[in-house]
Amino acid sequence: MKYITKTSSLLMAIMLIFQLVGPPVIAIADTVNDSEDENITSIAHSEELTEIPVYDENSDSSNIIHTVKNGTEVTILDSAEDFSHVEFTASNSSKLVEGYISNEYLIPSDEFDNSSEEQESDIKEESTEDNIESDDEETLESDETDKSDSNNSDDDPKNEDDSDVHSNEEDSKLDNTDEKTDEKDSSSQDKSVLESTFKNQENVTGIGIRNPTNVRERNSTKSNVIASYPEGTVIDLKTFSKNWYEVTVDVNGKETSGYVHHKHVDVIYETQESKNVVGLRNPTNVRTLASTKSDVKTSYPQGTIIKVKTFTKDWYEITDNGKTLGYIHHKHVGDIEKDQSSLQGIGINNPTNIRELASTKSKVLTSLPIGTIIDLETFSDNWYEATAKVDGKVIKGFIHHKHIGDTVETKQKSFKAIGINNPTYIRTRPSTKATHVKALPVGSIINLKTFSKHWYEATVNVNGKKKTGYVHKKHIGDQINNKNSSFKGYGINDPTQIRVRPSTEAKSAGRLPVGSIIDLKSFSKHWYKATAKVNGKKINGYIHKKHFHKANGTGENSYGEVIKKTTIIRGLPSTNANVAKRLKKGNVIELEDFSKYWYKATPIGNEKWTGYVHKNHVKITDSVEKKYGSYSNAVNAQMKQSPQVSGFGRHGGFRNASKEQVEYYINPSNFTKNSREYLQFLVLSEPAGLDKNEVNSKVLKGLGVLDGKGASFIKAAKKFDINEAYLISHAKLETGNGTSTLAKGVPVDKKGNIVDKKKAYKTVYNVYGIGAVDSNALAGGAKRAFDEGWFTVDKAIVGGAQFINTYIGRGQDTLYKMRWNPESPGYPQYATDIGWAVKQTASMNQIYSLIDNYTHRFDVPKYKGQPSKSGNKNAYTETLLQVSASALNIRENAGTKYKSVGQASKGTKLTPIFNKKGEYVTKTVNGHIWYRINYKGKTAWASGGVNGNELVKLINK
Repeated sequence: MKYITKTSSLLMAIMLIFQLVGPPVIAIADTVNDSEDENITSIAHSEELTEIPVYDENSDSSNIIHTVKNGTEVTILDSAEDFSHVEFTASNSSKLVEGYISNEYLIPSDEFDNSSEEQESDIKEESTEDNIESDDEETLESDETDKSDSNNSDDDPKNEDDSDVHSNEEDSKLDNTDEKTDEKDSSSQDKSVLESTFKNQENVTGIGIRNPTNVRERNSTKSNVIASYPEGTVIDLKTFSKNWYEVTVDVNGKETSGYVHHKHVDVIYETQESKNVVGLRNPTNVRTLASTKSDVKTSYPQGTIIKVKTFTKDWYEITDNGKTLGYIHHKHVGDIEKDQSSLQGIGINNPTNIRELASTKSKVLTSLPIGTIIDLETFSDNWYEATAKVDGKVIKGFIHHKHIGDTVETKQKSFKAIGINNPTYIRTRPSTKATHVKALPVGSIINLKTFSKHWYEATVNVNGKKKTGYVHKKHIGDQINNKNSSFKGYGINDPTQIRVRPSTEAKSAGRLPVGSIIDLKSFSKHWYKATAKVNGKKINGYIHKKHFHKANGTGENSYGEVIKKTTIIRGLPSTNANVAKRLKKGNVIELEDFSKYWYKATPIGNEKWTGYVHKNHVKITDSVEKKYGSYSNAVNAQMKQSPQVSGFGRHGGFRNASKEQVEYYINPSNFTKNSREYLQFLVLSEPAGLDKNEVNSKVLKGLGVLDGKGASFIKAAKKFDINEAYLISHAKLETGNGTSTLAKGVPVDKKGNIVDKKKAYKTVYNVYGIGAVDSNALAGGAKRAFDEGWFTVDKAIVGGAQFINTYIGRGQDTLYKMRWNPESPGYPQYATDIGWAVKQTASMNQIYSLIDNYTHRFDVPKYKGQPSKSGNKNAYTETLLQVSASALNIRENAGTKYKSVGQASKGTKLTPIFNKKGEYVTKTVNGHIWYRINYKGKTAWASGGVNGNELVKLINK
């Protein structure tokens, strides 16, 4: 016979008394989950059939799609009068299968456990009771004993009811192995007796988790059982060793120490934590002991909020005023979130039910239309707390997670987008089953806000009033961008449609011939705003990106030589467009890069037409010869302008140029391609595409105020269509490589007059010498800079380029044209020096020799009757000294102290001698300028007076 201690007997008595006490006061929660509830399970069972049929519909006349074995657990998805819609795991594939089973073959899990498995468990207990004494010492004490714990239960948590966590099955296995060990070696030493014990024992409380929980005479499963506790009994223990607890029990009226294996008890938490949980079973049972074998003291409806205390790792304790009322297994309840968060969600059931408790079996408090936006708070793994206002009354309850679709975004973003459905419905609620506020034509541009994963909030105008609704994301296309970049394109469809709204289903605003030029603005991913002319009438609308090509050429100008026998110039950039001009092979035309496939074409010369030529029909060349009038007429016109040549006299002055010199410089044939002088034909009316970093590091480095100003020269070039290498060359020349007074800055007053730096109103800069007239270059250049507002070097670079463009912009866009103007020889001309254009090329050539990245285009004039070669640049005119005094002594050296070698009367012509630079050879003696001359075949000197022209005057022969 087995005994328990007095303390344990007293606890058992208290437990029996508690069975008569009602359940504690517990908060009730409303909950929701309708057609789907993973927690509702049943057992497929039949007394007659071994395989139970599963149908594809709720009728036994429908097709059998599967069979399940007796005892198979199924999840109820929905129930009807005769059939239930179920889900289960197929035994042959481990896949989830859905179908319909007759209700006559379905038994709720908890009822099935109580009626069948419990009986089976009892039989097992009886069959193993006789073997309690044969525990396996070797296995138990090596911590390998309990791998098969808790397989035998009357309430299985997996079947969504109470679970039996432990059984005595292990003890029976251990006892059998121990018995066999004893048979093998009856003299074997009891190993457990040799186990190290704890020096400092601690008192703990535990519950028995075996049925029964045995107390042994010694710390060995081979020793005798001296007492037993029913499963779930609370036991006072002391720590003894790694694997054993010590316990005091009453044996025949005497307190006796015994031992319980640590695998056979769960230690009760020393510090308990109070919390609220929600019942998951239907019903959720409260047991008298912490065992699913103990009696059910009371039950709660599924979804009830229950106040509990942590008890052991598998059990919660229910108390009332410090008294224990019972125990609930932790698998039979769910945690409630401590820190609830608020949100809004969209109901997706039709209707969406708010329930009294967190259970789909509980009462429906209210039903909301599908798509209703509901205020929610997180509650548990499967449930939300819900608040709704119905007919002015606030309803609070519970909604299952599966009945809520999208959650509503807390931070909304506003934007515009295109409706792509025909029509695009704006709904009263975020559901496609909701009624619509407004139906918009396809392609409508809608004001939207982000709302949820699948829905946008939309604002529309209804009868002059703004209304808010909802539109599904699948019904919205492109978002409208804010780039608004403008460019040109051309239609590639025949015809090309401009639509009134951004949709190919929208009405046409106009039909354009293929190749028509269209002004475009970016609008969305697939659509562009379009403006074009149809029959002289301007139309606005939208065009799909697949219906046009961008005019994405560089815009650079070049010359092209026609390479087809007959090349067609089209009126529009399309091979289907009308013919604008037919050209024979070899003709050269001016080109502008228009698109990937086309050039815009214009003639060279006096013809007037514009069209488009395909890039495959021309060959790019960097130079062209333009035809002009008579060569002899051009030379004669220049001679009438008193042409000058510079570099003579002490100050590098000018002298009249000879006709031979003019004929040399005006004739383009005298200058070969790739020579330095050929740069005078370089087209200056377009940027050269220089790189600012390369310009700064290779060209402008060390050039005073121009150092590092590459970006400004490039900006000026682009703004006024001027070659930046020419601008730099011009600035270098005028500023003395960036060091002139005008370039470094001149202080001026409020009227632009030069003043002392301390009195300056502004400092002005001039880098091209604009306004710096010979009579007073500094004052004139400063005043012009003040009037133009050139208060920084950068402004002077960019602003001054506009003045230079007055020549280039009117067609004199090469150095040659600026000097000679072949269109109208003689006027207007930029310089009087006949060598000006050639001299400018030295600086230009230096710049181009320093850089690697640039473009070239040359425009070479061709006059009628132009010789292949002509003139002589060194054929200076003979300059003579004519005596203007009544008589003039000619002396053997400069000065009156030297001997006279003769006397020249008034009007006598004397021949001066020049040095290698073409300058007069002179000396100044006592304030008079003397000229070295050739007199009667010998070198002599003649006085010109104080200024050199009082006694003689210079004449050209």
